[in-house]
Amino acid sequence: MNIDLRKFSHEQVIEAGAVKLSVNSLNICILSIYRAPGNFAHFLDKLEMILNWLHSNNTQLIICGDKNINYLVKKTPCFFTGLL
Repeated sequence: MNIDLRKFSHEQVIEAGAVKLSVNSLNICILSIYRAPGNFAHFLDKLEMILNWLHSNNTQLIICGDKNINYLVKKTPCFFTGLL
């Protein structure tokens, strides 16, 4: 099932798309995001809104995409370096 995330997508901040799959008794949501270079805080706010909207106790969430984060730069926010 395709999930409409257009209300969360903002040009030059974040673009997102998602699909929900049911395989046997497992529910999976695959979220693909694109972060445009720029305001990182605005991106995180929008990403949080998307994750809260998609949250479900019985659904596994897979997040993929292009976050435009340079993990080699020391000033990269700890939130993302901790995910590695």
